[in-house]
Amino acid sequence: MIKRENMVDYHAYIRINDIHVRCKHGNLLLSIDLNNISGRAIKQATFVMHAVSANEQPVLLDGQESLTFTLSDLKLEAAMRMSTPFRCAVEGAPAGIEIETESVVFADGDQGPKQRPHKKLYFYDALDPERAKEKECQEYLQRFSDRALCFAEKRNDGWLCTCGRLNRSRDDFCMECLADRKELFAHCTKEAVKAKVRKERGRFPFSLKRRG
Repeated sequence: MIKRENMVDYHAYIRINDIHVRCKHGNLLLSIDLNNISGRAIKQATFVMHAVSANEQPVLLDGQESLTFTLSDLKLEAAMRMSTPFRCAVEGAPAGIEIETESVVFADGDQGPKQRPHKKLYFYDALDPERAKEKECQEYLQRFSDRALCFAEKRNDGWLCTCGRLNRSRDDFCMECLADRKELFAHCTKEAVKAKVRKERGRFPFSLKRRG
């Protein structure tokens, strides 16, 4: 096994994965790659954006040092990932851009105001593909998720998905890969996987083949 560490923010609504930037004729053209990590469907999100130059001086966006903008009609389901465009005027050449989620509106109309981060560092044991037995277990887990790295595991502060994400106890689906908690704990715990692999090794003594 390989010990790995990760961090989650239980108070976050949206995670910004990446921002692709182009400047053209005084306009800033953005493609914002984001994930809904709130556990609830989101229909609207408000962000605050700052930009700085290479010497870390503020770059004006639509004439402002701090630009607030809202994305509506998102239809962003729990754990869903999407990329959305945004355009604004820019004065100068930004070398760095920072975007923070200010608030959200959920699909049922509830408001989600800005919250202080509640970051939690955690560790998990990842399977080592260099070891034959652990590789067999990982190949079996990948029938349920191509991103499987470890066994599903119940914890006092939530549950660990096979992708390595620590989810809250109330989450029925993984906020990272959308895996179903019930299915994972029926088939992807350490005990369940090892029993299944032993059984299949008896049926296929030379190698464990992925089927389907």
